[in-house]
Amino acid sequence: MIRLTVLLLVLMAVHAAAAKDGAGPPDAGQTQSGQSRAGASTSGKPQASQSDSIHSHMARHYAGRHRRAVASLSPDDLAALGSGEGWGLAKPAEFNGYPGPAHVLELADSLEITPGQRARVESIFRGMRASAVEAGKRYIAAESHLDDVFRSSKATDEAVARAVAQAAQWRGELRLIHLRAHLETAKVLSGEQRRRYAHLRGYGGEAAGADRPDHSRDQDHDGAVKAHPK
Repeated sequence: MIRLTVLLLVLMAVHAAAAKDGAGPPDAGQTQSGQSRAGASTSGKPQASQSDSIHSHMARHYAGRHRRAVASLSPDDLAALGSGEGWGLAKPAEFNGYPGPAHVLELADSLEITPGQRARVESIFRGMRASAVEAGKRYIAAESHLDDVFRSSKATDEAVARAVAQAAQWRGELRLIHLRAHLETAKVLSGEQRRRYAHLRGYGGEAAGADRPDHSRDQDHDGAVKAHPK
């Protein structure tokens, strides 16, 4: 009986030792395999590419613009065109020594323009604004028509080409109106006034127009253009 008891105790001890050895940490191969699977799980999600980020940004940039009255024109654009503002169309003149009438009138005191010059510039400005408002309306209508061509879901190459050409025509006409106003205004001012204008507008001497003809000598003291002897 005693021997049987001892034998049972020995067997229990051996079994316990074997169980303890089997519960040890996994070998290196198992560990590496587990880490690989963990890594694959972690990186399993598709990473957003740079292209996806760009498209996402553009989508946010355009969000809501489909509700515009005219697709290619913002509310500010419509307001500027409706009031005959320059809309940045005359920058080639403005930055190269040909002042705009609106800004000349704003800087009238600093430029020390004469009453005759003021009257002449005011006349140029009124004519420019009236023409620009009319051309602006037609340009807006042309852009709206281009929207309608596509909105109809029946756009054709020929219809789109006509609509684009019409919009481009009125945009060009609008730009010409503003550029001509700058040309006329430059003729009213002296070279010194144009240099001062460029300085006051922050263009420095680069846009002063010092090397351009001084047409102010062609005017009398009231600003009226003198007739040259033939």
